[in-house]
Amino acid sequence: MKTVTAKVAGAALVLLLLVAIAILGNWIFTRERLGPAGTEAVGDEPPGVEIRTMTLYFGSPDSVALTAERRDVPAGSNLSANVAAMFEDLAQGPMSEAIEVLPRGTRVRHVFVDKEGTAYVDFSREIMSGLGGGLSREVTLYRSLARSLSVNFSGLTRLQVLVEGRVVPTLGGHLDAGRPLVLSEWT
Repeated sequence: MKTVTAKVAGAALVLLLLVAIAILGNWIFTRERLGPAGTEAVGDEPPGVEIRTMTLYFGSPDSVALTAERRDVPAGSNLSANVAAMFEDLAQGPMSEAIEVLPRGTRVRHVFVDKEGTAYVDFSREIMSGLGGGLSREVTLYRSLARSLSVNFSGLTRLQVLVEGRVVPTLGGHLDAGRPLVLSEWT
């Protein structure tokens, strides 16, 4: 009887050891896949989340030209949501040596696209209060907004910038913001 009990105890010990190794291995491999504070690792999108690759334009550090950056952003449920996601990513600034075009702290409050292809983008007041740098900075901002919009959304033809829900005469004191920008004139 002792031999059977010893064999069962030995088998149980081996089984317990295998379970402990499996749990430890799973913990090690799962831990390495997690991002900061236990969040999902970058690139591990939840099932059903569609990603859209967009090209954003920022200022070039060595000229008045624009520099392109490609970004993967979650696809929105409609055109307005996709336009908002693009402008929100533009507001986050560049990931490279490029120069940000939207002043720090600028937020996208609301986006609406009408049937004629005009995108109305409502920004927070930081778009005006943080826009120093004169005419060249304002031109770069308009060109960045227009090119980013026209490259990523072929059906859009104009952009009306709003600030805190209102049409403003100018963003930086040099260019007319009271009328929609014709995208083809700024790209």
